Amino acid sequence: STQSTGDVSSVLVLGGGDGGVAREATKDPRVKSVTVVDIDQTVVDVCRKFIPEMAVSFDNPKVNLIIGDAKKFLLNEPDDSYNAVLLDLTDFPTTDSSGTLLDREMFAEIRRVLVDGGVLSQQDYSPYSNNERWVRSCEIFKSATLNICYGYVPVPSFPNGAIGITFGRVNKNGQPSVDLRTPVWKISESEAAKMGLKCYYDAFHNASCTLPLDLKNLWRQIMDG
Repeated sequence: STQSTGDVSSVLVLGGGDGGVAREATKDPRVKSVTVVDIDQTVVDVCRKFIPEMAVSFDNPKVNLIIGDAKKFLLNEPDDSYNAVLLDLTDFPTTDSSGTLLDREMFAEIRRVLVDGGVLSQQDYSPYSNNERWVRSCEIFKSATLNICYGYVPVPSFPNGAIGITFGRVNKNGQPSVDLRTPVWKISESEAAKMGLKCYYDAFHNASCTLPLDLKNLWRQIMDG
C-alpha cells in the first residue's frame, strides 16, 4: 500500500509487534523512518525468539519501536506527522464506540496525523468469512479517507486462503481523486526481486484490486451508501 503514494519517508505502524510489517516497509528505499507502536512487549520478545526472520526489523536503525497504547500515542502526535499509517492490529473497525480500539474517533486521529495525500492501510476481513463485519469495516474506513480501494490478497495461512487489504489516500485539500488500483511507484518483477519482495510487484497490485463481480457490486454499494 505504500506504493499508492509518492512520498513515504515517514511511516507509522500501529500494532505489528512481530516486526513483519516494519520489515517489509523498510524494503522500500523511499522510507526513511518507521515507528512501530505495539501495546505488548511480550509479543515482541516471543517473536524475537521464535520468528527472528520477522522481528529482525527491530534491529534496523530506521525502525523505532514504542511499547504503548496506539490511541494514546496518536493523541500526542502533531498534525501531518506521517506519510503512511499501516494498521496491523488484532482489533477491527466498528461504526460505534463498543470498546473496540478502531472506532471513528481513532480513525479521525489517524487522518489528523497523516499529511495530505498520505496513505492509510489496514489488514481487513475476507468478505467470504465475515461479510457483515467487512461492510462495517469499510464504512468506517470510508469516513477517514475520501479516496479508498480494496484489495484481495492470497495468504494460504488465513481462513479462506486470502485476506483483504483496505487502503486509501487522505484528501484534506480537495485534490483530484487518484485511481488507487494503479500504483504511483511501479516496481517491476526484477526490481521486486532486488528489493527482496516475495509477492508484490506492480502487476500484482493491479490484479489484487480487480475484485470478483459479487465483491465488486457489494463494494459499489458501500461506496455509494
